[in-house]
Amino acid sequence: MHPSSSDEQQSAEEVILEQLNFKLKLNLVPARLDISDSVYVQLDGLDEKKKTACEIYARIGKLIGSQSDKVASDLLKMELVERSKGGQWRKIFCFGDPQAAKLLQGKSWLAAAAKSLNVEVQIVTLPEAERKKLIAAQSRQVMVNIGTTK
Repeated sequence: MHPSSSDEQQSAEEVILEQLNFKLKLNLVPARLDISDSVYVQLDGLDEKKKTACEIYARIGKLIGSQSDKVASDLLKMELVERSKGGQWRKIFCFGDPQAAKLLQGKSWLAAAAKSLNVEVQIVTLPEAERKKLIAAQSRQVMVNIGTTK
C-alpha cells in the first residue's frame, strides 16, 4: 500500500453512509450525476426518491490545512445539484467525528455558508476498529507529506 493511500478513508465513508442511511431512513448511494452534456458531479450519497444529496468527510479530529477547501467545494457541489435538479433538496454533510464537524457548526464563514445553503450537518459514530484504522492512516499520510522535497 502506498503511504498516501486513501483506502481507509474510502472504507470509513462506506460505513458512515450505511449508518447515515439507517439513522435517517434514507437510501443514499454513491452516484455520478450529469449536470449538463459535458459536466457531471460525483456524490457520496444520492437518494433521488427522497430528493436528498449527501457528502461525507471521513476524518478523526480537527480539519487542518486545505481540508476545509474540500468541505467548501462539496457544499458548492450540493448546491449545484439542487439547482440543476430543480425544487428543494435535502442537503446533508456527514462527518464521522464531532471534532471534524465543528468546521460547519461553529462561527466560521463555512458554517454560515452551510446554514445559508440549508445544508444540515450530521455526525455518525464510527465503530472503534474503523476509527483506529482511520487514525493510523492519517498518521501515515501526514508523515509522508511533511518535509518531502526533491
